[in-house]
Amino acid sequence: VGYDAYSLSTIACALCANGEMDAAYELIMESNREGIKLDSIVFASGPLMLYTPLGKVDEIRQFMRLMERVGVPPDTIIYNHLLRAIARNPEVSLQQSEQVLQEMKDKGIEHDEHTKL
Repeated sequence: VGYDAYSLSTIACALCANGEMDAAYELIMESNREGIKLDSIVFASGPLMLYTPLGKVDEIRQFMRLMERVGVPPDTIIYNHLLRAIARNPEVSLQQSEQVLQEMKDKGIEHDEHTKL
């Protein structure tokens, strides 16, 4: 029995929660090869939902690179996760938030009412 994007998101989140980030990456890559339609919601409601409140900036950046590899460019939702993670991580400077906002601007990604400016 196959699975859909929602199932993929749930499984990837569970893998990340158990420290299996590499397995989550491989699952996403395999799903992409099998033609499962991926979008930013798969990432936002899965792994990023786990990493954002923990302030896991590096992990979110890794998933953003994975998104680009599978043809799903990070959008406002994903950048909002990154900005919230930066805000929750005491080891990350405010300057990084400013850099992310500039990155969004450079890529033509609009902020929304959830973007912390």
